[in-house]
Amino acid sequence: MKKTNNACYIIALCVCFACNANSKENTAEQNSSNSTAENQGNNNTDAKVLRMQLSSIKDNQVTKGDAVLFLLPQGWQQQGQLDWDAQNTQFPASGEMHVNNPENTAQLHIFKTSFYTLSNQSMQYAGIRLGTKYMGGTVVANMPANTTDATMRTLNEMNVLPEGFKIIDTKVNQIESTNPIDIQARQQNPQVQFISDNVISKGTFSKNGENYTVLINAYVNGTVNRSINFSNWQVLPILFFIKQDANEKENTELCQAVLKSIRYTPAFLSAQQQVIKFLTDQYYQGVRNIAAMSQQISRNNDAMIASIDKNYEQANASYKSNSDDGFSQYIRGVENYKDESGGIYELPSSYNTAWKGNNGEIILTNETNYNPNIGSTQNWEQLNK
Repeated sequence: MKKTNNACYIIALCVCFACNANSKENTAEQNSSNSTAENQGNNNTDAKVLRMQLSSIKDNQVTKGDAVLFLLPQGWQQQGQLDWDAQNTQFPASGEMHVNNPENTAQLHIFKTSFYTLSNQSMQYAGIRLGTKYMGGTVVANMPANTTDATMRTLNEMNVLPEGFKIIDTKVNQIESTNPIDIQARQQNPQVQFISDNVISKGTFSKNGENYTVLINAYVNGTVNRSINFSNWQVLPILFFIKQDANEKENTELCQAVLKSIRYTPAFLSAQQQVIKFLTDQYYQGVRNIAAMSQQISRNNDAMIASIDKNYEQANASYKSNSDDGFSQYIRGVENYKDESGGIYELPSSYNTAWKGNNGEIILTNETNYNPNIGSTQNWEQLNK
């Protein structure tokens, strides 16, 4: 796998001057040409542009390479981490990501998925106590009343909400599962219930006399099997903290653009699929060592390569723009761009032109005459809306 180039290329503008002492007409034409080039160069220099560079979160345990790719505005900072848990048979890979602008007035936080399992008599007889782990999920005494309760309970346990936070609006979008396994399970056992909601909340808080908007976007999934008295649920919380100032709209758009740009790499998806198989296969029940699994994955890589592209497309489809995305109603201003190969990029609508470089960088601008190909050694493709 090729390493991602995260460097942000600076476009150097070069104007070549030539003179022809034997022809005043040629000299005048050359001066006119130079003047045009200089003006165009100045337009590139003075234009207000936004550069978004390709960044990544690495998997240092299994694939030893990039696991998550995303676009980050130039000058912004990011921290990310990906961990593998060989005790978690459903979600062995768990990551988090934190992004902020230089002034810290715009923050995007994607936290690790919290996984819970409801205690039952079988667990109690087996000595599995409350607060311990069962198949990766924390054993708890009771289920939340609904997915909104599950979201707030998780956020409060994580202690990530600011002091004085107040919710001013909440809505829940039900997401119908299209997974063939879920559909088949419902058909075979009507007592099995699958919960899948997108919980969206908007709130505010104040700090040092300044007001902030908080946007919560949580994906809550669960399974309730009444026939065997077994239940579990998971919460993936995503939070925006945006200062209420003149740049609030732009900062909100930029945070959403980062969120919408997230993609898994094929190598990571393949590894995750194999680890889940290892953990659920009876032969590998005794193998609870990520390092050993990493070695096995390396040996099996050739056999798995054929399915990588298909899995990559299926997983990334969940991140594509959707008119039913309830979170977008709070964060309007991101629109779709397409490249020549049909790739879709969701970028801030505050700019009217977007360019994609061959190193994965994106440039947005409102300057009509701006062309990053001028004086550049790399190729820039203009994206279409």
